[in-house]
Amino acid sequence: MKKVGFIFVKRCMLALLMLTIIGICCVSCVRKAIDKDGTSSITVALDWYINPDHGPLLVAQAMGYFKENGVNVSFIVPTETSAPSKLVCAGKADVALVYEPQLIAQLAAGMPLDCAGALINKILCCVAVLKDSGIKKLSELKNKTIGYSNGGTGHTILGAMLNYNGVELKEINLVNLQMNLSQALLSKRVDAVYSMMRNIEPIQLKGQGIETKLFYPENNGVPMYSELMLAVKKTHGNDREIISFLKGVKQGVNYLKKNPEKSWKIIAEKYKDSLAMTSKMEKINHCIWKDTIKYFATTPEAFSKKRFNVFADFLYKKGVMSENTLNKILY
Repeated sequence: MKKVGFIFVKRCMLALLMLTIIGICCVSCVRKAIDKDGTSSITVALDWYINPDHGPLLVAQAMGYFKENGVNVSFIVPTETSAPSKLVCAGKADVALVYEPQLIAQLAAGMPLDCAGALINKILCCVAVLKDSGIKKLSELKNKTIGYSNGGTGHTILGAMLNYNGVELKEINLVNLQMNLSQALLSKRVDAVYSMMRNIEPIQLKGQGIETKLFYPENNGVPMYSELMLAVKKTHGNDREIISFLKGVKQGVNYLKKNPEKSWKIIAEKYKDSLAMTSKMEKINHCIWKDTIKYFATTPEAFSKKRFNVFADFLYKKGVMSENTLNKILY
């Protein structure tokens, strides 16, 4: 009986050894295939349809910087702004473009994400009024109607801006406009709008001969944060493919800043269906392109952990999350 038991154990060990060898061979085959090709695939879930905010990514793709760094990059456009993070968590994308307030809320909800860097490391969101409205200060919005396109932390930031100017959020009338901010402002349906991007809608309106007055969060009691962060699945921030991707993004930023007009011509042609379908659209997007360049992070692979923590603490103090949750997401 002992001999039978010994033979059984020996056979099990041999089988396990064979499985291990097969596994190593399979891994080696994959590794050789990757090494021979010289590239790995990276899927980037954009925050919205292709637009000038994605400049460095588009330039890096067009100029071949991603391939130079050993990665083949593809872009996918989400159906909603919260989708990019979900796609990364589900393993259907490797990188997601996420707004920092949104990312903090997602981390607070337990989504397994990490920040790998920032594409736009300044705030773009703002409160806008028509210049001829007569509204010169945020305090003058008391008892007025403000339209918005997203709630959640957006209400928190708007509330902080108003509080900074002596107005309570409950003292204004909030209207959900979805994505029709400009039209509602022009039609006088609302007195002001929040979540308008300072580098997009005001420029579009200016192209129609309409001037706006903008109020910036960072000047009205809100700590600076990054408009577009590069989020990855938790613990994947230091993966070789992600580091290579970020190197390509950095090259894209550098080229774009040094060659704004040349890069625009390249991108407007390559993404004609998104950026230059008509001469009017091309003219407006060209203006947006030029205005957006100053907001791109020159070192997209880096982000300020201290600033992230300050903004996260600000949201905690505004009741967005518990102290226990805050301590879990602080860097």
